[in-house]
Amino acid sequence: MCATRCKRAPVYAFAPDSLKQRVRAALRSGVRTDASPQRLICQWLAAAAALLVVAVLVWRVPNVHDDDDYQAGLAAGIVDAHVRSLQTRPLTNVDSADQHTVKAWFDGKVDFVFPVRDFTNDGFSLLGGRLDIVQGRTVAVLAYARSGHVVNVFIWSTREPEESARAGARLGYQWVAWQKGNMEFCAVSGRSSCRA
Repeated sequence: MCATRCKRAPVYAFAPDSLKQRVRAALRSGVRTDASPQRLICQWLAAAAALLVVAVLVWRVPNVHDDDDYQAGLAAGIVDAHVRSLQTRPLTNVDSADQHTVKAWFDGKVDFVFPVRDFTNDGFSLLGGRLDIVQGRTVAVLAYARSGHVVNVFIWSTREPEESARAGARLGYQWVAWQKGNMEFCAVSGRSSCRA
């Protein structure tokens, strides 16, 4: 029944003459005769240029507010990699307390050179090294043991200018990050016991 009514209903309606007269009068009074095609083209070009400038600025200018988010994300990624290393075996790809053996193992595996040091006299025994991925970048990791805990030192190259050391905690693990030259380091330690 409804389908029959819908088929019979007019699809359009005519405007009353009074409405037609009001629309025509409004159009006549609002028509601008000074809007030449040349002027319209200039206005469109100006608008397009302004949009292009805004797009370039948005693309090229770094957002300073994202820096804190980046640092927090990086710290989270490093702590997550540290926790992952404690949950899987082996802790290192090269098990050696000899700094020269560990350094030689990294040759050709990363595209940067970094120091490998044994701090046994300071209470940090070198366990070895491994490769890891943090936020999509390959990083070198040196593993140390101190008082029954694993301390992972994540190392990667950077082009950023040196900053003061930063420290924090996540999931009960403490981290400290610093830069030296074109290298960035982040040491993570925490509540998990050493499995060496």
